[in-house]
Amino acid sequence: MRRSKPPLTRFCHRRPAEVEAQGLNGRWYQTRIIPVFDEGRVVAATSLTLDIHAQKDLERSLQRQRDYLETLNNMTLDLLERLNIREVLHALVEKALHILQADQGAIFLLADDGEAMEQVEATPHLEPRQGQRLRRGEAVAGRVWVQGQMLTVEDYATWEGRHPDPIYDSMHYTVGVPIKIDDAVVGVLVMGIQAVGRQFDAEEITQLQDFARLTAVAIDNARLYAQVQDERAALERRVAARTAELHTLSEISQALSRAPDETAMMMALAQPAIEDGVDSVALYYIDVDAYGTPEWFTLTAIWRRAPDDAAMPIGARFYIPQFPAFDLLLQNPDQPLFLEDIARDPRLDDITRSLFLLFTTNALLGVALTQGGAWVGAIVFSWFYKPHYFSEREHAIYHALPALAAPAFANYRRHREQQRAQVDTLYALSQAISAAPSEEALLHRLAEPLHRFAVESMSFYTVEGDSQEAPQAIRLLSVWRAPGIKPRVSPGQRFDLAQFPSTHALTQPPYEPLLIEDLGNDRRLDANVHAVLKDLGLQRLAFVPLARRERQVWSGLLVLGWRQPAPFSEAEQTVYTAMPAMVSPVLENILLVR
Repeated sequence: MRRSKPPLTRFCHRRPAEVEAQGLNGRWYQTRIIPVFDEGRVVAATSLTLDIHAQKDLERSLQRQRDYLETLNNMTLDLLERLNIREVLHALVEKALHILQADQGAIFLLADDGEAMEQVEATPHLEPRQGQRLRRGEAVAGRVWVQGQMLTVEDYATWEGRHPDPIYDSMHYTVGVPIKIDDAVVGVLVMGIQAVGRQFDAEEITQLQDFARLTAVAIDNARLYAQVQDERAALERRVAARTAELHTLSEISQALSRAPDETAMMMALAQPAIEDGVDSVALYYIDVDAYGTPEWFTLTAIWRRAPDDAAMPIGARFYIPQFPAFDLLLQNPDQPLFLEDIARDPRLDDITRSLFLLFTTNALLGVALTQGGAWVGAIVFSWFYKPHYFSEREHAIYHALPALAAPAFANYRRHREQQRAQVDTLYALSQAISAAPSEEALLHRLAEPLHRFAVESMSFYTVEGDSQEAPQAIRLLSVWRAPGIKPRVSPGQRFDLAQFPSTHALTQPPYEPLLIEDLGNDRRLDANVHAVLKDLGLQRLAFVPLARRERQVWSGLLVLGWRQPAPFSEAEQTVYTAMPAMVSPVLENILLVR
């Protein structure tokens, strides 16, 4: 038979052994068993038992501290990576429950309206109350919000301030800690224990407060990130909107440059409004009185979405003092006039409002056009039947329209007026000279239509000899001077063309006028011509050859002069180019009759 070993010997095999166990009183003990040898064999053992309960408590505390610090570090790193506030708060609740060995927990944040604390994250048991709102002073979160400091409740089930919801019946020891940002309470962290008698110690309370501070950092970080994202999205929207506005304005500018008349120019400007549902667009020119004050609106072009036989005719004129709405538009020409709801706009008088509504105009936009401080015109957009509220995009585009439209309309209007003036001048010339009986009468009749060009001197020269051959000389037939200018040459005076070689080009086809804007800086005339003209006191001249182009015959020369240099306008150039064909036949008839 094998010999049985002593009871303690089974714990040691030639070496000492240690055994830790918890006694019936709940305390921890450590037993050390030391073998006794006889001739190399274990024949007995001795034991030593120590109370290690305090050591165990210290080890648990250190382990809990290590777990807490590790969790805190991980959570801090997590905060740097997670920017979704709900994800961060969920992680915080889970970690706090684990570290503190709590049973229930929730985070309440101040609602957007600032009137309540709203539950935004909780343990599974409390998740059904997600979104619950607590007023000031209501339950733990409401009281912490008001007091701004930590609140401890020994037994929530019997507390007088408990929430009546039965979901909280299992809660006993409960702690609420404020979540602060810049000393303002923005939320509350609540942790609870279901076991009766179990409470947080001082170290755990400190850890709970650390969690609250960490939660505040997380909230602030997430809100700052959300704010940056919102600002970035807003900036992207503004950039996209501005890009679209610039694209629209670029299209308008290109269309304006191609427009052949006022109607096409108006339609180029009106395209964005037409897309936005405008019912009518009208272009007016503005005429001013002697003091430069706007006096008349003249309808120049109009567009209507629905054809209307009763529409105003082109050329209709409106006396501005009789229409307060026009005066309202002209008060601040740098800013478009937005009338979004005519029926309710306080800027309109009752008569003007009634007149608009009579023609079913419920919204109106007026854009005044000025160029270099001078009035050009106005564009009026009208919306019928209902108000129109202008978007930010519309405001931006319509504020930019004057800078685009005013120069284009001013140039076109100036060009059209010049053309009209040219036609009027040529017609007046034709009527004036048609029955002139003599060279002197012809000059005096030319002077009146040319008065708009401020001509100060006119001289008629005729070819001496056979005009079919190369002319050898010219003779002054007649001269006219403005009052105050003394003539230095007299009719009958002869000029040998050989002494003035630069005039040879005037005697040859195509018989184009020679325009000298500044005699002192012009090198096209020879020295003899310069000397004669300087003696006459003229610095600006127009040499108009008189010839019948169809006969290719050079018959004379009309010289217009001014004492001051200045550029020739487009209208002058057109008139002086047309004069040979008008004046030459009349002069030939006068000479033939004589």
